Amino acid sequence: MNNPKHLILGTAGHIDHGKTTLIKALTGYDCDTHQEEKKRGITIHLGFSHINLASGNSVGIIDVPGHKDFVHTMVGGASGIDMVMMVIAADSGIMPQTVEHLQILEVLGVNQGVVVMTKIDLVDEDSLAIAREDVAEFIKGTFLEKAPVVEVSAKTGKGIDQLMTKLDKLSNHLKTRSDRGIFRMYIDRIFTVKGFGTVVNGSVLSGKICTDQKVYLLPSKSKELRVRRIEKHGEKVDKVQGGDRAALNLVGLDRSDFSRGMVISGEIMNSTSMIDAKLRLFNEVGYFKIWTQVIFHTGTYEHQAKIHLLDRNELNNEEDALVQIHLEKPAVLQPGDKYVIRNTSSDRTLGGGEILDISPLHHRRRPDKLIREIQKIATGELSEIVAAQVRKSPLPLTIDDISNLTNIPLQQLEELSPGYLPEDIKLVEVSPRKIFISTSDFLNLKSSLKKTVKSFTKENPILNRGPQIKEILKYLKIDQKSLIFKVLQYLLEDLTKQGIIEKHPDESWSFPCEEHHLDNNRQKDIDLVEEYFRQCDMKTPVTADLKQSCESRGISLKDLNQILKYLTDGGKLYKIEDKFISSEVVNKSRKMLIDYLKKSQKGITVAEFRDLIKGNRKICLLLFSQFDSEKLTIRSGDYRFLNKAKLDDYQ
Repeated sequence: MNNPKHLILGTAGHIDHGKTTLIKALTGYDCDTHQEEKKRGITIHLGFSHINLASGNSVGIIDVPGHKDFVHTMVGGASGIDMVMMVIAADSGIMPQTVEHLQILEVLGVNQGVVVMTKIDLVDEDSLAIAREDVAEFIKGTFLEKAPVVEVSAKTGKGIDQLMTKLDKLSNHLKTRSDRGIFRMYIDRIFTVKGFGTVVNGSVLSGKICTDQKVYLLPSKSKELRVRRIEKHGEKVDKVQGGDRAALNLVGLDRSDFSRGMVISGEIMNSTSMIDAKLRLFNEVGYFKIWTQVIFHTGTYEHQAKIHLLDRNELNNEEDALVQIHLEKPAVLQPGDKYVIRNTSSDRTLGGGEILDISPLHHRRRPDKLIREIQKIATGELSEIVAAQVRKSPLPLTIDDISNLTNIPLQQLEELSPGYLPEDIKLVEVSPRKIFISTSDFLNLKSSLKKTVKSFTKENPILNRGPQIKEILKYLKIDQKSLIFKVLQYLLEDLTKQGIIEKHPDESWSFPCEEHHLDNNRQKDIDLVEEYFRQCDMKTPVTADLKQSCESRGISLKDLNQILKYLTDGGKLYKIEDKFISSEVVNKSRKMLIDYLKKSQKGITVAEFRDLIKGNRKICLLLFSQFDSEKLTIRSGDYRFLNKAKLDDYQ
């Protein structure tokens, strides 16, 4: 077979119906390996073995315990299986754990299997016929209704070959688990091997892992571990993937770090203590009030939880509901994970369902809008899961944010295209990551941007241009470090490509054909201000004098500030600290300084520079500040020296 499949088969059924004996007949391996199991004659822990089928498919077998005290272990085993052998003894028929196991399998999403009637050597033909009828009635309306029913005797070997053939045929029709996604493996066994260190066993739920790769034990402080050795079915291998039973020898893991319910993951994943989920109540449970205390099981995780009904005030037998579950302790989960709930005495399974959202808001109220939103997530569509995160966020979200909120791998999210998302969600492609934003926020920002370009041009005629990016940010009150800024950049580029706005060499934007020209009076105002600074020459300009001169001409403070910006942007003025100096003065004094320092090796002080340019001390300090910022001069104590490396810039 070119592409052998890696599948996991689980047993299910009542205590002492022959599950472990059946597996031994199939594989030659006794899954009752623990001393207590041998003593009591029942399987308490998960037992593991495997068979290689005629087709080449590899099937790991989990012997799930049937004893009522150990249903929590059964949940841990069933969480990772692809198909099931529902074992029913012909001499005993349908029993309580038979019913409970089937219910659990259904809520955990198992939908393929074989029904095996065991111990047929212990009953006569009439009793066997009755047993057949009981089994047919029992599986009616379940995922096993059309499953093959095989009658076997593990003692005599009758029917074993037929069962192997049925399992092989079923395995060929099953899809193998993908090796994509984040590597996740619930730990169902942990032990120490002398000379090797700590080893963990479990079923790989998703992804793949190779020797020497790093992994993490979660939820914890995310200490990095290394995979030293991998075994599958007792053989050393280089990698394992979803659908495999695996044993990982981990470097850096101490047994004291582990507690039941933890996960080995290929990436750091966020844990959660609150989830939104679908819940189905089993038959003969009674009913749930709006708040109910339960034991929550998923994988090997088992802790108390509170269930809050969202779409109803009461839940009755065999009804479905949307719920919010508050977990006693954090768990590492993903949307789509299945779970089971039991009563607080942990002696009765009540129901189960599917996890929808691992980072919901706390639903103190239950408005219709909330229910509709959760129903959209319940479709299981990736686009709706992503959209739900965006809708409840007041700010845009990066693809990394979505991954952190959902534990969905980046690779899977990267495949989302804009056309795949609901209409109310916008995907913005900007470097280095995709950004998700509500369509209404996107359109509002687009409208505000266009208004800003138009308003700025109208309100600032003296500047003779549209707004630059810093002015747009100020108008819209946007932080340059925010994601909104990234969306704004995208909009500027997009509107420019569409020809709606134009970008100019001075990094400003305006609408096409929007003329920027000054009338004669404005030009005279500009000339007046420019001449004032020119006349100051080597003396510090006095702001009060400038304002008085402008007032006499009817130039307002707002207009004056625009003129100063216009002259600075146009290279007519230098703004040094909070003062403005004519470019002619700066350029003239710079040339004088260069000529002086070319001849002097000892540098120049502020007093010497003051005498050189015949100015006052304050303007000398401002000019030195400018030349230092240009890296033309180098300060050492009271002296400035010429930075010869910058001379070519001023020749």
